[in-house]
Formats: sequence, C-alpha cells, structure tokens
Amino acid sequence: MKIAVIGPGAVGGYFGGVLAHHGDEVAMIARPGPHMDAMRNNGLQLTTAWGDFTVHPQVTDDPNEVGPVDLILYCVKLFHNPEALPLIAPLLQPNTTVLTLQNGVDSADAIAERYGWEHAMAGATYIQTGRPGPGKIHQAGLKARIAFGEQDGSHSERVKRVSSILDREGIQYDVAPDIVTMLWTKLVIVATVASLMTASRSSMPEVLDSPWGRYTLRALMEEVESVARAKGIEIPPDVVDQRFDEAVAEAEHTQVSLQDDFEAGRPLEIESILGMVVREGMALGVPVPASAALVTSLWKFRHP
Repeated sequence: MKIAVIGPGAVGGYFGGVLAHHGDEVAMIARPGPHMDAMRNNGLQLTTAWGDFTVHPQVTDDPNEVGPVDLILYCVKLFHNPEALPLIAPLLQPNTTVLTLQNGVDSADAIAERYGWEHAMAGATYIQTGRPGPGKIHQAGLKARIAFGEQDGSHSERVKRVSSILDREGIQYDVAPDIVTMLWTKLVIVATVASLMTASRSSMPEVLDSPWGRYTLRALMEEVESVARAKGIEIPPDVVDQRFDEAVAEAEHTQVSLQDDFEAGRPLEIESILGMVVREGMALGVPVPASAALVTSLWKFRHP
C-alpha cells in the first residue's frame, strides 16, 4: 500500500514510521524546517514500546512528488488547515481515503467540504507520543490506537481497506459504530487534560497532587459532557468517571502536544479544542466557567 502522511509530527510521524517499518511505501509531507531536514538526512528515529528503529521514507514538502496514494493520514494542527488542505489534492485517486487524526470533533467535515465524504473519514488517536527533537519520535506505554469509522457506522469496503493497512504491530485500531459520539467522548479527556497541564505549567502527576487539581479536572470534564449532551450527542452516562479514571491511570506517561507547543513557543490549538467547547456552551446556554478560565489564560499564546 502507498501511504502519505501530511504532518509527520509526534502523531503522524509515529504511525507513518511504524507503517514504513513494516514495509509499506510511506511518504512524509512536511513543512520545511529542522524536522524535515533531519528526516531527509538521518531518517526518522522512533523510540517505542515495541522497539527502537529508524526508517527512511520519502520526505518532501511537495505532494506532487508523491502522486496518488491509497491512504492519507492527515495529522496537521487545526490552525494549519488553510495551507494543508490543498496538499491533499495531488494525492487523490478515486479510492483514496483521507483519514484525519486531528484533534477536535469536526476535522473530517472540513475535508469533506472540500473533497467529499467519499474521501474523508473521521478518526482519533489514543497515544502518548512526543517529538523530543528534529527527526525523532518518542512513544510511551502500550497504547497506540486509532479509532475511525464511516459517518453512518457501516463496515464499508474502505473501512476494511483501512483496517488491513493499520493491522500492524505497534498499532491498535477500532472501527467506531458512532464516530461522532466517539470524538466527543475523546474530547472529554483530550481538551481538558491538555489545557489544564498547559495552563498550570505542570505534569499530569503534579496536577493531580495539587490541592484542587482533581476537582478542577472533573469540573472541566463535566462541562464538556454538558455541552455534548446539549448538542444531542449520546455519550455514555458514566463518561466523566471513565475518562477521569483513565487520566489518573495514565498520568505518569501523559504527554500533550499543546504543552509541548507552549514550551517551544509555537502556536496553540486552544481556540479549536477547548475554545470550541466554550463557544458551543455559550451559544447553547450551557455554563462553562472553568473551561472559559483556562482558554482565557492561554488565549494570548495561540499566535505567539
């Protein structure tokens, strides 16, 4: 299979690197800079729970050099969509699937609006991974999962094709029967943990050890849940308990790209993730004071 990764950072670099390691033809489409140069000159170096290895995929900033592919993993930050979405066009053929692994809940809609649902597919990742330096990916823990699915929950032929591509050691995958509900369920933990760690300049264990850290985290999760229910999303009744317990259990391994970007002085996705929850909550009349406080504390850093 021929695969393109648009945005080979911590997430895209991991999954693309694993697929390349297992022999798939992978092209990394990256922005010019130290990370791209390092991948070209030294390969992409991965440290993972399944072993350490270096792969040498095609690396370019021009998708025309790659041509049509079978699968696109779309992994750029949401604020890069204006310049990244056009990169998809040269990679398409009739059966190409564009699997978005971006944060948030409406990434696939943006792709479908431009290229159609026959190409767009919503997905989400569950993984602890970071980029400790140019050309390097570090993954921790035994979870490196992609959940994805059709909007109607069907086990279509392209769902089967994507499943066969992802069926590799170092990747777990789930076909979601209700992808929209799954994305909001993930948002309960992703939007809250990342924002709280970043705003407090703390690791997850430090957040949990602070006097009101657990209380604050649960309050944030309850606000996301309330907004989801107000929108008619049928998330599980115990979603906050489940996601809170998950956050506590995985605290030692928790890495969040929002905090990495903040510490590196890069733009933040706060506006499109927890900021989206605040906007939706205010529009629906759902109180979101804790979320609004965190978004406000990080607002000026979204475009440093």
